[in-house]
Formats: sequence, C-alpha cells, structure tokens
Amino acid sequence: INAVFLTWWGKDHFTAKSIPVILDEAKKAGVKVGFQIEPYGNRSPLTVKADVKYLIDTYGKHPAFYYSEQKKPLFFVYDSYLSKAAEWSDVLSPAGSSTIRKTLYDADFMGLWVNDNEHQFFKDSGFDGFYTYFVSKVFRYGSNPNNWAKMQEWAIQNNKIFIPCVGPGYIDERIRPENSANTQSRDNGTYYDDYWKKAISVKSPYVAITSFNEWHEGTQIEPAKPLSITGFTYLDYSPLANDYYITRTRYWTDRFLKK
Repeated sequence: INAVFLTWWGKDHFTAKSIPVILDEAKKAGVKVGFQIEPYGNRSPLTVKADVKYLIDTYGKHPAFYYSEQKKPLFFVYDSYLSKAAEWSDVLSPAGSSTIRKTLYDADFMGLWVNDNEHQFFKDSGFDGFYTYFVSKVFRYGSNPNNWAKMQEWAIQNNKIFIPCVGPGYIDERIRPENSANTQSRDNGTYYDDYWKKAISVKSPYVAITSFNEWHEGTQIEPAKPLSITGFTYLDYSPLANDYYITRTRYWTDRFLKK
C-alpha cells in the first residue's frame, strides 16, 4: 500500500496524540498518511474546513503527509450525507460563500456514497468524488461490488473520482447483536479476493482497504493469532496463516498497480 488514512475526531481528541508518531514511522516505511474526517459532535462543512486548515498547517510539511500526483491532499469525509449538499457547496464549490477552492487548503474531498440515489448530492455538493467504505456486500448499494461498474461510469461522466473499498469480511455482532444480517464470512480468503477482483475490474484510479485494524467490525487485515478472554474467543484466520491477509494484500496491490 502507499498510504494509510487515520480517523480524525478533532485536534483535542485523545487519538490525535498519535499522529506525530505515525507520521514519523510512516516516513521510515515509505508510506504516506492522510485522514478520514469522522462525524464528531456538531460537525459541519465549516468545521471540516477548519479541520483541513489545521491538518495542513500542522502536518502538511511532514514528508509523510499524503499528496496526490497532482500535489493535492485527499480527505475522506465519513457520513457526508449528515450535512445538506447546499451546505457542502458553500465550502467545496468554487463560487461558494466560504469556498476552500483555489486556496492553500484546496484538496480532493471524498464523500460517502451509501444508497443508489446519491447522484444529485454529489453533483450539487462540490465533492471531488466518493468512496464506499462499507465492506458487507448486503449492507448498502455502494458496498455491493456488483454496482461499482455503474458508479465508475457515472464518476467518469461527471468528472468525479470513485474509490471502491475492499475488505476481508464483516462481523460486528459483539457490539451490534442486532446486525447479524450484515455478517459476511471471510470464506478462507475468498471474500477478500472477490472484492479485489471487482475493484480492479472497474479501473478506478484508487482502491481503499477497510480496514487494517478495525476489530470491532471484523474487517481487520493485520496479523491475528488465536486468543480467548473470559467469555469470548476472538476469530482468527485458521486454517490460513496468521499474516495471510497482509501477504494477500501484497498479492492484490501488485496486480492493481500493474493493471
């Protein structure tokens, strides 16, 4: 992979303390670091603009800070639908009253595509593109890779960036017992392979992986070994190797980059 994206809950959130360490370690590894802006309390397009300004001012000169080939940062905005398209347009459209365009803080902004009728939102809001995040095939329109070809076609027609998100499976029943309908078995690695095949076939310029270490939703690809605690046994990758999903990620990223 060439970049990792960290969840951003604001500069005063305890997780922000890790950013300098991660940037320094990413530099050693030759990996870049970007951010997904989360739906913290009272988030709005204007507070997102302030977040972007802070992140670029604070970390933008670090050699591991992510810039695209066009020398622009990229920000994912999770649950972007929580604000209206017109409010986003004030910040993300060139003619917006609080526009960030053609300033030092201009960037590529990716909104979250969830349902099958998001087209007008992304036309009106000023987002540069969209991503799918979720990796349960049955959860939403955007998370179903059978819909990605249409989404990529629309993105090209409307000068947007489409970033499909792949993952190894999904299980969040420990924190959401009512959500078992969205559980997706890893199927000994086949589920991950199928997602990657679809992502590569649509010829998007990017692929994102959900996720490296989100254990509570069962989407992690980091090494896993058998572990039991009182009242709970964590899933591992048996009969596959503990680091199977890391090595398999290398297999698929090689093929994506050679496509």
